[in-house]
Amino acid sequence: MCRSIRTLYHLDPPTDRAEIEAAARQFVRKVSGFSKPSQKNAEVFERAIAEVTKVTERLFDELETGTPPRDRELLAEKARARAAKRYGREEERRGWPRRAPKPCPDLPSPTLALLHHPRIKRRATRLLLQCTARRRNFQSID
Repeated sequence: MCRSIRTLYHLDPPTDRAEIEAAARQFVRKVSGFSKPSQKNAEVFERAIAEVTKVTERLFDELETGTPPRDRELLAEKARARAAKRYGREEERRGWPRRAPKPCPDLPSPTLALLHHPRIKRRATRLLLQCTARRRNFQSID
């Protein structure tokens, strides 16, 4: 299942139509493969979203449960705790690190130390290899 799909049923405060429609739009985008349909397909796309929204609302109305509704804030707090455990410190999860990565003692320059940063390791490696290949080609011409 897509990681960004969340449970909408039986929450406190209750799920509103806008949330259901947003989830329906996400579902139709995923199934169709279009993030934004062409003008020719826009009407069909919107109709599919409306139908999925209608079916979802009917599903929520007909479902029965004896448990109390789940608190959204508590669910969000649990998700943040899981993410912090999975990815490490919270500030590192939010994008690029706030400070420069520590240089590696066995590497000659801070630029090469970036190779150990998980988010840019692949790109930095590719650029370094391209640079090395260009240098080699330039030296062979002389």
